[in-house]
Amino acid sequence: MICSARLKKSPSEVTLSAKRSPAGRARAAHGMDPLLVGAAAVGFAFGVWQRPPGETEEEDASTLLAAAHGGRTSELTELIEGGLNVDACGAKGETALMIAACSGNTSAAALLIDLGAHVPARAAHRVAGTPLHAGSTAAHAAASNGHVSTLELLLARGADLHATDRLGDGLLHAAAARGHGDAVEVLLARGARVNAPNASGCTPLALAASHGDAAEGSPLSLLLEHRADVSAADSRGNSPLHRAAATGHVDAVRSLLDLGAKIHCQNNDGATPVELAAEPGVNAALREAARARDEAGAPEAGMALAARSALEASACCCCVVVGSARAPHCEQSSQYRARARATSGVSVAGATSRAGIRRSTRAQRDARQ
Repeated sequence: MICSARLKKSPSEVTLSAKRSPAGRARAAHGMDPLLVGAAAVGFAFGVWQRPPGETEEEDASTLLAAAHGGRTSELTELIEGGLNVDACGAKGETALMIAACSGNTSAAALLIDLGAHVPARAAHRVAGTPLHAGSTAAHAAASNGHVSTLELLLARGADLHATDRLGDGLLHAAAARGHGDAVEVLLARGARVNAPNASGCTPLALAASHGDAAEGSPLSLLLEHRADVSAADSRGNSPLHRAAATGHVDAVRSLLDLGAKIHCQNNDGATPVELAAEPGVNAALREAARARDEAGAPEAGMALAARSALEASACCCCVVVGSARAPHCEQSSQYRARARATSGVSVAGATSRAGIRRSTRAQRDARQ
């Protein structure tokens, strides 16, 4: 449900809330008379409380959002019990619960839920400076920013583990894309779908490969431990190995290769991970894996890289590795690249695909910031 909550409650709603709403129950639990709270709230609703001149209802909501961002629980309680809707939306459809989740203010999030906040509410548009965009929930925000305690609270209080946003990203995508291993671990333990694709066909592993961290406890290592599909291709035909190679993450490349990622699978442009590799370390890892597989009896894996290695050995000092984005500096380099294309099937598609992956990775990262 996209947030579209009314800012203020009616007088009758406020009166009833003093007796039976989550706010009234919360106050009663802390020793306050809910009828007194209701009397004050009715005064607010009928206009005894006056909005400062020039202040708008949107500014009222901004006050609530600011209190949630700062974790000011007393102010939140006063505002909501004074008649402000707990799900009052900001200009982009963001709620106080979403903002508390962005900031990792678990106590504020817990209070808002106790006061009736709608946990599955979704933002309507992108909210600058946060990971929130169209379709994001508070749980998306907590997962994106790695706020594990807030994420656990939301999941325990009704957040949908499998909710997806406008990009088709689930909570696991959100955590993996920004390198939050602790959040990924929590989600996997609760049964998040490890191979679920987003709207672009990217699995959480693909996004983790683009991020590049492959250390123990990283999203990449955790997803691989949970049998994520190393060969799953996105809508452009790129596998996680394509993405790791294109973004120059050597450790991620090695981790994927160790679990059998295919070295010469082609994407929609006909480019393989070999052609996308611009970093020397990535090239070395791919050559090493190809040779090892060749020696183990998988000749197709090493054929193109063996031809490529022979060409590199005879190239001049200013020649670049095939697939590099740098331009040649001499006639010999041009001849080398022509021989490489004829011998190993490498083409300009490699550079094109690599640039496309890097652009999409930046766009996906920016969409979550």
